[in-house]
Amino acid sequence: NQVRNLGVNRDITHNTATGVVPTSVIIELLATLAGTGGSATDCKNSAAAVSTATTVPGMVAYGTTLHPQGSDYVTVSIPFTPATLSAGELASLSTQCANITGNLSGFFGICASCRMGAPGASKQ
Repeated sequence: NQVRNLGVNRDITHNTATGVVPTSVIIELLATLAGTGGSATDCKNSAAAVSTATTVPGMVAYGTTLHPQGSDYVTVSIPFTPATLSAGELASLSTQCANITGNLSGFFGICASCRMGAPGASKQ
């Protein structure tokens, strides 16, 4: 139940293993329990060990982008599309994440600055 501020260029594609920056990306978010049976408080790299037993429903996510409005720009929120993963898709994500975190440590796919909070927000 937190806001995370991630930028595709800043956090995801800035440091690829091959040095090639993709021209487009797909962001897939997966809600999981933290730790065994939800007993932990940190989900760091949990997608590498995800299974149907650890996924949970109910995530809400939005992407934002700038759109021109007259001589200025406005921020537009775009809701992510909820979907249920097949067993094959879930296994593929888990394998990809395990490869990235185990073999490509520090490169593409590992968020460099998972910031909490929304841009422009002030701490209460």
